[in-house]
Amino acid sequence: MKPQDNFRELKRAVGMEPFAARISLSEDGFAKCPFHDGDSDKSFHIVQLADGVYLGTCFSECEKKFDAIDFVARFDGLTLADAVKKLESQEPSENAPRLAVREKPEPMTAAVWSKAKLVTDADVARLAASRPHSATPSASTLNAMGFRIKDNCLGAPFRMGDKFYTVKVRSLREKEFFQAHSVSQRGLFNIDAVTPGCDVYVVESELDAAVLHEIGLIAVSVVNASQKRLEPEVLEKLLKAKRIFLVGDQDAAGAKCMHAISKWIPNEQRYRITFDDAKDIGELARLAKSNMGLLGTFEEQFRDLIREAAPTETQEPKAVVR
Repeated sequence: MKPQDNFRELKRAVGMEPFAARISLSEDGFAKCPFHDGDSDKSFHIVQLADGVYLGTCFSECEKKFDAIDFVARFDGLTLADAVKKLESQEPSENAPRLAVREKPEPMTAAVWSKAKLVTDADVARLAASRPHSATPSASTLNAMGFRIKDNCLGAPFRMGDKFYTVKVRSLREKEFFQAHSVSQRGLFNIDAVTPGCDVYVVESELDAAVLHEIGLIAVSVVNASQKRLEPEVLEKLLKAKRIFLVGDQDAAGAKCMHAISKWIPNEQRYRITFDDAKDIGELARLAKSNMGLLGTFEEQFRDLIREAAPTETQEPKAVVR
């Protein structure tokens, strides 16, 4: 038996107990992610896969999946080898909690999405209050880019034409994310806006893409910072652009994400934009407004960054240290 097969059997044997013994879980497998502060009680979610293995996902800062071995190693401060030994030495309880086996998700459809509630000015006001340090696009912008509202949440469709990859959902009241109808993690938000010969900007937030839309730029967003691949048809569409500017968040995770995406883009099309006075596009736009034009409008500042951008080299882009 191969080592990975042994690990799979171990993860099946320990079930959900390594998670349940360390964090407080709701009946449907939600919890506050234990690895960083300031999250909601639904930032971490556990599901049981078809093979019986339990998998936890952080939809917030970690943006990472954890099986039982990964989770115990991170939570208990152990190496992966020591985490394996610890799990092997513990006998699962007969009363350990369990979840229903995850069913294969059904993709969203264009017909259903077309009936979803449009974003209102009141929705935008609630959203803006939950992100005081970032610019928030208008309701008309959000509606034009395909955002919709359901159950006090803002949904962003990752689609190309009538094909949906996932719907990324954000609470209007707090920084809480989850996904629905997720059949692929390799799409790009707003990819339909890319046209042959255009310039396109790759960011990490659908709202950042909307902020750039408001100054007349075409932007797409990755699903999350851990995304490394694109669906073939999405990549083909993206590469129709003349220049592709990798922006992302201005931190280590953002640099790593943009580096991963850069591997799929030819050198002559690939440019990198960095800035040192904000974490992301939303914050940069907000700062520009707060400075009351002392450094120019956000559009003027960002177009300066475009002019300063140069084709990237093959090495990994460096994160800006502030």
